[in-house]
Amino acid sequence: MIIQSIFCVESGLTESDYLLSPNVIFLLIQDGSARLLDLGGNFYAISQTGAKMLSETLKVGTATAAARIATEYSAELSHIQEDLHAFLHNLEDKRLIFRNQQSRDAFQSKNILPLLVLMPLLRCISVCPASLEKKTWALLTLASVSIRVFGWPKTIASWHHYLQKHAPNRAIRELEQSAQDIDKIVRAVAAHHPFHVECKERALSCWWLLYSVGIPAKLVLGVNLFPLQCHCWCEAGQIVFTDDQDRCEQFTPILSYE
Repeated sequence: MIIQSIFCVESGLTESDYLLSPNVIFLLIQDGSARLLDLGGNFYAISQTGAKMLSETLKVGTATAAARIATEYSAELSHIQEDLHAFLHNLEDKRLIFRNQQSRDAFQSKNILPLLVLMPLLRCISVCPASLEKKTWALLTLASVSIRVFGWPKTIASWHHYLQKHAPNRAIRELEQSAQDIDKIVRAVAAHHPFHVECKERALSCWWLLYSVGIPAKLVLGVNLFPLQCHCWCEAGQIVFTDDQDRCEQFTPILSYE
């Protein structure tokens, strides 16, 4: 199955009375069905009819979406409206979509606590005169704890916020050597870390370390629809860090953080 379109809160679909949750990605598949990926940890398969309902609603709003679908399927408008409202209400109960801007703002305001907790800790790791190995160990530990306590989306938002404010510049020669050292050390430290660190923790720590020496890396989230899998990795240019490039190529990138 091939992903035809990818929608998220950054997609600019703002004319609707419903919006995707900031943590949800809507994948429209070539066969007309869809998948909703909640970055909090859940995956939902949606039928072709449901995919049509949601995509139209996000683009033009419930009223126009119902009218379009009724016309396309030669169905009673009242029946379509009833089915559409029930479908959207179900997604709303799962916190996959929000009814208005106020609800979305309330959702985003919950990111304040992770910022208050994580920003000082990341700052301490940054300014501490420790070796690269010790900083890597601290970052992997913080990433593991943060993901378990705050979840992946809020952890990413906090780390990204820090990096945007503290990205230095370095000479090209220094960058090349630093990238090689960081890749080796993250792999080595992760292999012997007492916590069960996986792709998310490795990628997040490597992303932070590369940025900390001025390398414009990005954190990439990919998906494989069959079997249903997600994977995360860090890359700079065409180079994949702390992971096997052949494995990463098996996943379709759906979201990246730079």
